[in-house]
Amino acid sequence: MLNEILEYHETPKNDDFVAGVMKRVRRQQRVRRLILTATTMVGAAFGASGVLMLSDSVGRLITEANVLPASITLVGIAVFMTWLFRDEVVASG
Repeated sequence: MLNEILEYHETPKNDDFVAGVMKRVRRQQRVRRLILTATTMVGAAFGASGVLMLSDSVGRLITEANVLPASITLVGIAVFMTWLFRDEVVASG
C-alpha cells in the first residue's frame, strides 16, 4: 500500500539527469535490501543460538521443578512478544 502511495504516477522526461537519478535510487534500494537481509540473517543466527543455549536450561527447569511456574513464564513471554510486535502484524496487513 505504501509503495502505491509513494509511486510516481507521471512518466518522467527521458533525459540524462532523470536517468542518473533513477539509477541512484535503484542502487540505494538494492543497498537497503542487502543491509536488511544481512541484519535479518545475523539476527536469526543469534536468535537460534540463544534458543539452543536456553532450551537445555528450560528443559531442566520443567523436569526438575513444578511445571506451573515454567508454563506461566512461557505464556507470559508469548503474551509479551504478541504485545510487542502487534504493530508489525497490523502494518504488514
